Amino acid sequence: MKKMFFLVVGCLCFAALPYACTGNNNNNETTTEKAPGEKVGGETTEEKGTGEGTNTEGTTEAVADAGPDSLPQETGPEVVFEPNPNVGKIRWTVDLPANILSLALSSDEKTIYATSGPTLYALTAEDGTEEWKMSGIGQSLSAPVVDAEKNILVGSVDKSIYAIHPTLKRWAWKFTAQAPADAFPPALGPEGTAFFVAGNTLYGIKKNTALWATQYDMGDEATSGPAVAKDGTVYVCVKDKTLHAVDKDGKQKWKKSVGSEPCPAISIGADGTIYAGGGMLHAFKPDGSTVWSPQSQYGNVTTAIVIHGSSLYFGSFNGKLYKANVSDGKKSSGPNWDAGLSITISGSIDYAPTIGASGIIYLGDSRPSLEAYSPFNGKVQWAVGTASRTPFTGHPIIASDGTLYLGTEQGTLFAVWTESPGPANSPWPRGQGNNQSTSLQP
Repeated sequence: MKKMFFLVVGCLCFAALPYACTGNNNNNETTTEKAPGEKVGGETTEEKGTGEGTNTEGTTEAVADAGPDSLPQETGPEVVFEPNPNVGKIRWTVDLPANILSLALSSDEKTIYATSGPTLYALTAEDGTEEWKMSGIGQSLSAPVVDAEKNILVGSVDKSIYAIHPTLKRWAWKFTAQAPADAFPPALGPEGTAFFVAGNTLYGIKKNTALWATQYDMGDEATSGPAVAKDGTVYVCVKDKTLHAVDKDGKQKWKKSVGSEPCPAISIGADGTIYAGGGMLHAFKPDGSTVWSPQSQYGNVTTAIVIHGSSLYFGSFNGKLYKANVSDGKKSSGPNWDAGLSITISGSIDYAPTIGASGIIYLGDSRPSLEAYSPFNGKVQWAVGTASRTPFTGHPIIASDGTLYLGTEQGTLFAVWTESPGPANSPWPRGQGNNQSTSLQP
């Protein structure tokens, strides 16, 4: 079913960049549905896809100044990207039946994977048409993750982790735990390992075999999914307001307090520094010692810490988006960033932003608009909103062609054109690391 959208856009034009925004396109097109083969619980049925791919046009309006003429050198090597006149416009939308959690993109960027209620969907990145879907593996599923073998891993309320083969369209293997496994997506480690939490237990598995003779008991329930370092160390946040470091053999290396509130997510820098929120902003070395003193001026940090060059970006319980220095954890100086960007009228920010290759910051957290912010002055460059005022959910994904993908609480998946040719050249440019959502240190 088609939806009507209210769209507010502006162009961010950097004179020195080959991918500056140059204009608008006012064409409307509607794609047709196709009938994919559907696999349900390993059995094949044929039925028409329920998704509807739509190129949607709205009203355009500039909302902020363009900003500086060039981006900081921390964005990495120059990326050649042709100007796109549709920056800030909706490319297509698809309606799924339930809330969409964070997404995952196939390594070839041709397919988007989304969980909506009890179903895993595979949709074409080009126009959102359904390739296949799979149900029958639990009434509630975690966000998806794509492994090195192109399998899609999801945790289920039925206590199992499933690896679904994208060609066979059925699960290749599963591992059953002792508690529901749908609260957080799994994370991928080196050498084909996978880690996930179920209740108060952290599991390390390789396909359908447990790696550890005794699974790691965290003592209390997890408050985050795991994140994995290059050496196989797994980090996970726990309800007792501690951060645990567990070695690849399932033995505790250390645990640290994160203040007055549990940490919600973990990010890992290129040098192995572990960043975590909670009651304060924390940075730990791999041996558990602190990089700098915990910073309390942000209040409770409620999202993952996104890393971009010399800056950290994250959300807080007071509804603000902050920019901090990697070097000392203190607030980044500069217009509007000094006091943090006020994102919500009330309530916390639950999902971290995504940093694009252009340096632009994209956030659609728990609000009825997806917004693009300048990294220099924090001003909104363009925004996409829905007439139904349905909140966006999850961490945005940006493909190399500049398309950003993000779902909503009501079940609509948006594809929006941006000025960024993929995510930033960063060890942790979005909430779950890379576009495949592996939460693995690169």
